[in-house]
Amino acid sequence: MYYRGEVDIEGKKLREFKYSFPLGKDVWDTPGDSAFLAYFEADTMHLDRLVVKAESLNINSPFVLYASQPVTPRNFSKEDMDFQGVSCQKATDSEQGKVDHYVKRIAELAMPVVKSKI
Repeated sequence: MYYRGEVDIEGKKLREFKYSFPLGKDVWDTPGDSAFLAYFEADTMHLDRLVVKAESLNINSPFVLYASQPVTPRNFSKEDMDFQGVSCQKATDSEQGKVDHYVKRIAELAMPVVKSKI
């Protein structure tokens, strides 16, 4: 996910993070762009909402999932991320496609719940 900066939504200062496919894409908002956005309160970093935009999945407008309770971040140092005997390599296009598939599948599963609340 990329940190995109602070935004003002409904009078709240929120920090916006974006995941899009392919991971690491430099263009932020292109027509038909699919994205998973996470918004955290600017002062506490409590999770406020998740937004899914996926025109490719026939979702005509973004839908929002709100956090029901505060979610607080954990801070990890470089030493915390050192796993003995594990080497990480850049994901192949095939592996990245699996991550994109999982994100799309979550959106598909969430849609019936969202539609029932509308």
